[in-house]
Amino acid sequence: MTGAVARAVRFDRFGGSDVLYLADVDMPSPGSGEVVVEVRAAGVNPGEALIRTGALHRMFPKRFSATFPAGEGNDLAGVVASVGPEVSQFSVGDEVLGFSLRRDRHATHIAVPVAQLIRKPAQLSWEIAVCSVRACGSRTIALAMWTCVDQLMSASVKRVRARWRSSAAARW
Repeated sequence: MTGAVARAVRFDRFGGSDVLYLADVDMPSPGSGEVVVEVRAAGVNPGEALIRTGALHRMFPKRFSATFPAGEGNDLAGVVASVGPEVSQFSVGDEVLGFSLRRDRHATHIAVPVAQLIRKPAQLSWEIAVCSVRACGSRTIALAMWTCVDQLMSASVKRVRARWRSSAAARW
């Protein structure tokens, strides 16, 4: 490992939460159309636990296989730390939230395609911002985010958490 170091949650075999460990990894560099985000909050969903335990691998080996060492996490909220070529919509210091199928969001820094990010509304805490990714439906986040923000801002945190938990349970 050379240069700057990031930290990431990894696992080397299928199992429960006891197989997770914290590892030093190379600091990511943004590719074309990507930014590196310093992660402030990352989400966990039931599907990720099923991937880690190997349950989805047994049912869908081509779609939900893990290449070891593997990571967890799809949902993220954080601050843009560096910008790659072909990126004009974000700058260093921008607060963002988003989703990715790379399953590596439980890390201090991650590279993310800009098409999978939007600006984090200033009124949202980091925790609510990352929860809103899943609540809005990760594949349509850019279109659904503002409706979700309106709902989040008009509801109490307790009601938002209850709604988020029931929608997450319904998906799985």
